[in-house]
Amino acid sequence: MIDLILNGKPTSTAMDPGEVTLDFIRHEQGIKGTKEGCREGDCGACSVLLGKLTKTGMHYRAVASCLLPVGELHGKHLVTIEGLNGKTLSSIQQAIIDEGATQCGFCTPGIVIALTGFLLNSPTLSKEDAIAAVEGNICRCTGYTAISRAIERLTANLDAPLENIDDRIKKMVTAGTLPDLFLGITEKLTQISPSPCSVGRPRPKQRASASAKHTEADAPIIIGGGTDIYVQKADKMLNTPIRFISRAPDTPAVVTDKK
Repeated sequence: MIDLILNGKPTSTAMDPGEVTLDFIRHEQGIKGTKEGCREGDCGACSVLLGKLTKTGMHYRAVASCLLPVGELHGKHLVTIEGLNGKTLSSIQQAIIDEGATQCGFCTPGIVIALTGFLLNSPTLSKEDAIAAVEGNICRCTGYTAISRAIERLTANLDAPLENIDDRIKKMVTAGTLPDLFLGITEKLTQISPSPCSVGRPRPKQRASASAKHTEADAPIIIGGGTDIYVQKADKMLNTPIRFISRAPDTPAVVTDKK
C-alpha cells in the first residue's frame, strides 16, 4: 500500500506504483479540479503541490501530476486545488478574479497551484519570481496580460518572506492564503512508515542464459523524476519493478555553487 496525506486526509492506495498521480487523483479519488491537458508536463493544467518532510520542516513544490508516479507519493502531502479552498478566497484567487485573469477556467487551477508554490518557496516574493513560477502554465484564452496584472496585484504588498518554511506556512494560514489543513501535517506524516525504494509488481520471469543468473528484464527501472520516461513510455511503466532514487537513504544531495 502507498500511504499519503491527500489534502488534509490520510489516504492509502493499492494502485500500481508506476501509474501516474493524475489518474490517481481524477479516476480513483474522483477529484476533478486537477485537469488533464497535454499529459506530457508541458501545459501545467494538472499541477499539484507535493509536500515532503525534511530536516528543516515541510518543503512543498508544484509538480505536474501527469508525470509523477504514484509510488513517489508514499509519505508525502499531496495537495490539489480543492485542498487550497478555505473559508474565503485566498489572496491568489482574489487577485485572479479582480483582474479578470480567467475565462474558460481550464488552466486556472494549475496557475493557482503554481503561485501558491511561489509563495511557499520564493526567497524574494518578487513579481519576477512569481512570473517565473507560472512559466510552465499555458493559458489559451486570456493572452496572459490579465494574469500578469493579477501577479502584480498579488505581489504589490507582500511582506518580506520568512526564511523558515514552517513559520512561513503558519503566516500564510493566518493570512488566509492557505487553509488550516496545512497545520499539523508534520505530525501526520511522521506516523507513516517508510517504504523501500524498490517497489512494484514483478515482471514475468524470463529464462536466464547459462552465463547469466539474471536478465535485463529482472532489474527494476530507476526513476529520478519522470519528465522523460513518462512522456515516452508511460504504458510500459505499469506492472514494472521501479526503484525510486528519492527514497534511497544514500542518495547524494545536489549542491549548487552560488559563487
